[in-house]
Amino acid sequence: MNELIKIKQLPVLEEQFKKLGEEIDIELENVNNLIVNDETYKGVKKIRANFNKQAEEYATQFKKAEKSILEPWEQVKKTYKENVVLKYSAADQTLKNKINSIENELKEAKRKELKAFFEKCKEENNIDFVEFSDIGLNINMSTSLKKLKEQIIAFVDKINNDLQTISNLEYKIEIMVEYKRTLDINKSILKAKERIEEIQKEKERIEEIQKEKEIYEDVQKLKYQIDKKETPTLDLKENEETKEIVLKINTTESKEIFLFNFLKEYDYNFKEEKQWWE
Repeated sequence: MNELIKIKQLPVLEEQFKKLGEEIDIELENVNNLIVNDETYKGVKKIRANFNKQAEEYATQFKKAEKSILEPWEQVKKTYKENVVLKYSAADQTLKNKINSIENELKEAKRKELKAFFEKCKEENNIDFVEFSDIGLNINMSTSLKKLKEQIIAFVDKINNDLQTISNLEYKIEIMVEYKRTLDINKSILKAKERIEEIQKEKERIEEIQKEKEIYEDVQKLKYQIDKKETPTLDLKENEETKEIVLKINTTESKEIFLFNFLKEYDYNFKEEKQWWE
């Protein structure tokens, strides 16, 4: 490739700066030998101010030179981009599109062949709840059809093994529902177990509520029956001596609750005694 850019001005400037540096060295060679005291420091200050002034003048000249070089260079860079970079970029994009087009056609043909192979494997193994996308194949130009078909066979074999395991488990229907959704046997077993436990807890909760409801209804029924009868009046005597009586009553749980409430209502002092074997 021919050399496109030849720079002549910059080396010239570099030589000028080196020559200028030699002159400055001569001018500054006595700086380190200057003696500064209360009699000479004002003169040294003037020398320093003069050096700073010269440095500022050179800086101003350098910026002008830099600008004069960069302005045309920006135009050169623009021309280079339009005539070289953009043309190569456009050619690269055209070739890329052509390559992608043919590769997409080849990959689509490969995908169709693999999908047909997968459907055949499903039918042979009597599996109807998985889709081709469930395998997660990475169909590209570098992986061979043989390799991809091996991945499909491994996927179907795994499904078969999982189904065999599930068929021997308790709650296999519940597990199968989850497995069809996740294709993960461990997660499916755990999720099914959790769901069954939740159902059992809910069933027990409903049964407890129903039991409490029945007890309440029985108590209300008994109360209604007693309220319909005349409640005997008590003939209380002053300073009457209390005595302890022991009753043994065979009754139901709901009647027992009602009896306790009745005794409390009429201010009877009582206690319930359990037998040692109860």
